[in-house]
Amino acid sequence: DGLTVVDISNPNNAIKIGVAIENGGAGDVAVKGNYVYLSGGSVVDISNPYDPQLVASWYIYPGSYVCIYVSGDLAYLGGKDQISGRLAVTDISDPLNPEFFSFGETAGIGFKDIQIIDNLAYLICPIEGLKIFELW
Repeated sequence: DGLTVVDISNPNNAIKIGVAIENGGAGDVAVKGNYVYLSGGSVVDISNPYDPQLVASWYIYPGSYVCIYVSGDLAYLGGKDQISGRLAVTDISDPLNPEFFSFGETAGIGFKDIQIIDNLAYLICPIEGLKIFELW
């Protein structure tokens, strides 16, 4: 139910150093600069990793999203089920005021992972396999 920051400078002794509570039920994270974007629709400022702060959130209707990928000023989120099983795009040019942008392609059972390369979105779907969509 949030973001946990872990110091892994010594892989044999990983230490939890910070926690930020999030209400959206995130399943994935993407980092850009001093901000972590959670697939639940929240933004956490990690400029002080010992005290990460939830600084913004946005509502994506309908359903919940389990994967996220940040590219430039856009966050791409993949839905997890038949209701929200679509690609949602959010403008994050202002991390403190993310704005839902649009819905994209759908998948019958939802997406499990997403990657963006150039103008193509690569999405993994549990039943349908790999789906590739042109973004622009």
